[in-house]
Amino acid sequence: MNTLGLLTSAREEADDKATPPLWTDATLVGYAAEAEMEAARRARLLKDATTAAVCTYTVAQGDQSITLDPRVMFIRSCKIASKSLPLGRIHDADMNRIVPDWDVTDQMGDVTRFIPDKETGKIWFDGPFQAADTVKLVVVREPLSALALATISVGAYFTLNEGGLGVLTTTYNVAGTAGNSLAYAVVGTTGAGHENRSASVAWNGTTLTITLGTDNVGAYDATKNTFDAIAALINVVTGAPFTSVNSSDTSDHVTGTSSGAFAHGSATSGTAVNPEIPARYHYGLVNWMLFRMFNKQDAQTNDPEKAAKAEAAFEKEFGKKSSAIDERYIQENYGFDEFDGVF
Repeated sequence: MNTLGLLTSAREEADDKATPPLWTDATLVGYAAEAEMEAARRARLLKDATTAAVCTYTVAQGDQSITLDPRVMFIRSCKIASKSLPLGRIHDADMNRIVPDWDVTDQMGDVTRFIPDKETGKIWFDGPFQAADTVKLVVVREPLSALALATISVGAYFTLNEGGLGVLTTTYNVAGTAGNSLAYAVVGTTGAGHENRSASVAWNGTTLTITLGTDNVGAYDATKNTFDAIAALINVVTGAPFTSVNSSDTSDHVTGTSSGAFAHGSATSGTAVNPEIPARYHYGLVNWMLFRMFNKQDAQTNDPEKAAKAEAAFEKEFGKKSSAIDERYIQENYGFDEFDGVF
């Protein structure tokens, strides 16, 4: 399931059919990103030995420590390119007992051990490196990036079909094409014999649907027949940031042969960030989203009973909350046997 799928599933479970929706895309994407972070922390789902940003570090001659990528939670093993076997792991207190000045001398001894608990966000080595080298780690980490929807505009292409009845359904992040034709009119014709047509607009956060009526709703009003006016009509109903992307938007009138397009949101292009954790766990993320959705302090959305049920379902799938104090203690004291925590 991709990020958009998480939003769709959460809205279906919450029966969010309101226009505009009760929870915005931005809010739900935030909840989804939070859900994956919680899942990765609780269940230690992301073990990594290959991603250079979190697993590979270069050291120069004389270096005795490296700064870890902040997404690293636990170190499972540490190797250096100049040795075939992994380095041993030892506590700072034990190094101080064995070699009290191990971290303040310039002795260029052989690097054989690493120390994970001397300094937050770093690992130290039992001596300075005699030559430039590469440190390779196997780690348990957080997701590399927060979830995100693509920022490609929504296309809402329409073709006027005078006096007809039609519906356009255009999906979030999929540009509209002539195949998404819409019988849509603020006025049915220009000149003598013209009629105004009513139009109903629906927006559920992912899909825009516009339906043209067949009724005559009054005298011709040219100010309501521009592309900008149509975009404004959509926005009044949907509360969504649709804009016209046609030329001469304020002066061009829709006629019996007109076609045009509207865009939603940012006009810049960006790539969606989808969940990293295995797909079999994706639906479990929806439970965290529902927990957060029903905890929203709003008369229409707040439901403590549903929130508690969703939180319990998430905890059943991914485990109890992983606290900062536990993660720090485990990293510093239990990494030798890959102990993952007391649940």
